[in-house]
Amino acid sequence: PFYFTVQLIMLDGVRKMEENKDPHLWKLAKQRVLFRRHVYLFFAINLFLWIIWIFSYIWQPQPRHWPFPWPLFPTIGWGIAVVFQFWHIYSP
Repeated sequence: PFYFTVQLIMLDGVRKMEENKDPHLWKLAKQRVLFRRHVYLFFAINLFLWIIWIFSYIWQPQPRHWPFPWPLFPTIGWGIAVVFQFWHIYSP
């Protein structure tokens, strides 16, 4: 019985919280969560691209020379998009 009482109190609290939420703040919170995911993906995928580039140097036959740093283009382009998204979400 006590367990069900706690559940009912918690459900009632959630219901009250949803009624009192500000739509603008809720939208802003969702955008910030999506931005954080975007930043994590940016770093993970760019790290993967740079690792591929480094291994393309390691797996070259002798004599080795550094290949053109092609991951620079997606890193810079995507980085600019991340900066603009940050500016849009966190600017006053």
